[in-house]
Amino acid sequence: ENELGMMCAPITWPIGCGKEFKGVYHIHRDETILYESGHGHEIQEVRIIKGLDNPELDEKVGAGLAESVREELELVMGACPEFDLEMFLTGDLTPVYFGTALGNFGVDHMLDGLTEWAPAPKTRQAVEREVEATEEKFSGFVFKIQANMDP
Repeated sequence: ENELGMMCAPITWPIGCGKEFKGVYHIHRDETILYESGHGHEIQEVRIIKGLDNPELDEKVGAGLAESVREELELVMGACPEFDLEMFLTGDLTPVYFGTALGNFGVDHMLDGLTEWAPAPKTRQAVEREVEATEEKFSGFVFKIQANMDP
């Protein structure tokens, strides 16, 4: 938050890390998405478990890791703000997702959030003319500024 100059609201949270990585918990959907590696660089989604207290989570990732994630999330949700659409739209809050384009996991959650919450395009004044948001021709720029921030 200090580095970005805005509040951060976690949307997904990792379950395990490194070789112990099992998936992510999606806070807003109250579901765990489990992944499986071993498909080249891609990590495949294999199972969705509804609810953080679902006994199936303990069965699939192990009781110790499941309990550790529950404890982490209790701390995170107590310390971090909930996602607030108005604060996001004014640039005072950013959603936080865990994922990697290299392993092809978590990117879909970020894109889903972007399409759900981001404002529609607006008409903009360009150097030579005004560009209407409804024009048939389209171009866009995406800047990756909030990546690789793991201390």
